[in-house]
Amino acid sequence: MIVLRNIYFFYRREGIFRTSLKLFDFLLRPFGVSISSYFYFKNRSLKTSLYFTDNYKYNFSKIYISRFWKTGKNLSGTGSDINVAKYYSQELREVIKKKKFFSIFDCGCGEFGFMDETIKGLKVRYIGGDLVNNILRLNKINYPNYKFIKFDILKNNLPEVKLLHIRDCLFHFSYNDILKALNNFCNSKIKYILLTSHKSLILKNYDIITGDFRYLDFSKQPFYFKNEILKIKDYIFPHFPKYSYLWSNPQIKFFLKKFRE
Repeated sequence: MIVLRNIYFFYRREGIFRTSLKLFDFLLRPFGVSISSYFYFKNRSLKTSLYFTDNYKYNFSKIYISRFWKTGKNLSGTGSDINVAKYYSQELREVIKKKKFFSIFDCGCGEFGFMDETIKGLKVRYIGGDLVNNILRLNKINYPNYKFIKFDILKNNLPEVKLLHIRDCLFHFSYNDILKALNNFCNSKIKYILLTSHKSLILKNYDIITGDFRYLDFSKQPFYFKNEILKIKDYIFPHFPKYSYLWSNPQIKFFLKKFRE
């Protein structure tokens, strides 16, 4: 029912041609293929959609309140579902122990969910940050032993920790806002970032209004990120292949410098 609802909303917004492309994407996504990404109309404004405006804070709050990303009991999308994130949670736990990432800022923490299992029993100073007040209120009630703050990565200074964890967040950002977020990281004292990226076979990255979503492969244009320290598989079949990549602060600075050239 969730899939059918999303297809209907997309059809209402984009018409039969692009809806057909999206259906092809749905069938081919386990192979890292997105045909529709090559047909994205840059001049088509997402301001006309059911949910998106120029106010990104409003966009994310509206999406959460409307339950647009609801999967089962989770309102933060499939990526936060405990069953989907089970393997990632286990691998992330091992990386935290191996790399001694005992202070973590989780930007776009959502409903926390799988992270509780990830860091349970570890001596980790965890801070979760999110824009949506309803999420923060519930997290503080459900997980009183952890710290949650209202945080805007485009405007607020990052706390001093060893690892910045940004999972499934920048897929919803415009290019300009992605650069702002990564510049914020580069200007902070945080040494490492764990950042999710889709791993594609056929995909063209394109720009969006912040609050929308597209598959985003940071190894492709215009980013060309490479030489990660390590990567963690972060998907299950039949979802689009996706990994979380660990990079150092100097690496991201280098990538952004090349991006501007």
